[in-house]
Amino acid sequence: MRTTKIIKRFYGVQGVLDEYRRQEFYKIGNTGFMALFCYTLISNVIVFVIVSLDNESTYKIF
Repeated sequence: MRTTKIIKRFYGVQGVLDEYRRQEFYKIGNTGFMALFCYTLISNVIVFVIVSLDNESTYKIF
């Protein structure tokens, strides 16, 4: 399977990829995705607030 090869290469797994390992990798991936999603959401809100407050200060920051 293509996804099995990708998972094994990305996580450095040698040998058989059993269901327990696969579920653990999915859990790690989901946690990482949620962390990055929250970071993106919060940083976008901060930039939106800065831009909406004063356009002059935005030019100084960026």
